[in-house]
Amino acid sequence: MENIKAIKTSSTSLILELNINALSKKDQVRFFGKVYSDINEHEQLTFIQKDDYEFSLDFLLQLELDIRYRYLKKGEHPLHIIKDKVQVSLILFKE
Repeated sequence: MENIKAIKTSSTSLILELNINALSKKDQVRFFGKVYSDINEHEQLTFIQKDDYEFSLDFLLQLELDIRYRYLKKGEHPLHIIKDKVQVSLILFKE
């Protein structure tokens, strides 16, 4: 997926930010579990990572993250909608 902005929040955490208007309906369902227009403003949203994910060394170095923490664990991750952006908060782990 294009148009993803990665923002470092600490040496082991980051936010991935996407423009809602750039998401296809398929991507909206993947991120929100439904089309964006069907989301209630009071819903607690999470992003579900189905499998552990290993970030590339290049990505970690580019953001100046601790390279010992390169894994995103499967599970639910907080998701926030701010104006026309969706932000996913991620905490990285060691192997």
